[in-house]
Amino acid sequence: LTIRRGIERFTRFITTHSFTDRHFSYNNSTAKLASLQEVLAPYLGDSPLSRIECYDASNSAMQDATVSMTVMTDGLLDNGQYRRFKIKNPRAVSDFDRLDEALTRRLKNTAWPRPDLIVIDGGIPQLRRLQMIFDKQDYPPNYLGLAKHPDRLILSGDSRKASKYITIKLSSDHPGLQLLSQLRDEAHRFANAYRKILERKRTKLT
Repeated sequence: LTIRRGIERFTRFITTHSFTDRHFSYNNSTAKLASLQEVLAPYLGDSPLSRIECYDASNSAMQDATVSMTVMTDGLLDNGQYRRFKIKNPRAVSDFDRLDEALTRRLKNTAWPRPDLIVIDGGIPQLRRLQMIFDKQDYPPNYLGLAKHPDRLILSGDSRKASKYITIKLSSDHPGLQLLSQLRDEAHRFANAYRKILERKRTKLT
């Protein structure tokens, strides 16, 4: 009986502890998402950011090229929605080319939920190349670049003006920036993990 009561107390503790962690994570992510929406509202409007996708390219010595797609749903990493693209075009020799192929394939796939925001790991050069893809869409999703050193947001501005690109600099502890940095870092990890799988398969065959 004593053992049974001990097990029951332990089970209740684990259940309550897990629920508390999930509840804290949800509240924390909701606050960060609201902060991000506040920053982006002057540029993207008040549309919700329920689904955010982030893309990152990876390759090893110009081989085993891949692009990852990681997803946040309501501010939480949603790994069941992650996707990975093995690059098929042999002429895709740069990260620009690889991102071009992956995003073109992704935007043609209407079976997946439509993103409210697409985040590209990169800055103005990446946006300049990829904007051609978005311009072909009848209803393009919102998108931005997340540049490094330091982390900052890059958005496409009005092409008729000199300031075609807008840079938003936020403090490193800004909740909205932390949210996107977490998603970008996850995209980097996921892309490298898949690239290593492809590399192992290739080396086993040689």
